[in-house]
Amino acid sequence: MSKTQSPGYQAMIMLKKNLRLGQSKHKAKLEAIAKAEEETGKKVSTKSIRLEGIYSTSTFKNYVFSARAFGKWAKKNMAKSY
Repeated sequence: MSKTQSPGYQAMIMLKKNLRLGQSKHKAKLEAIAKAEEETGKKVSTKSIRLEGIYSTSTFKNYVFSARAFGKWAKKNMAKSY
């Protein structure tokens, strides 16, 4: 039987799947706008485009910190119901 990973570690694994370090967020947004305009045939606002992924190391570190803090809190305060 394998050991269950901590909630903070599980969250970090999920966040790593969304890392886009080294890629240009600006370029990705321009490509998404061009694609949306091509599909709709209308001008698209930059505010209506949502990009998937984390492009900044500081954002990633903040998300990991928050996920680990929540994991510790949940482990301490959430009662096991089984």
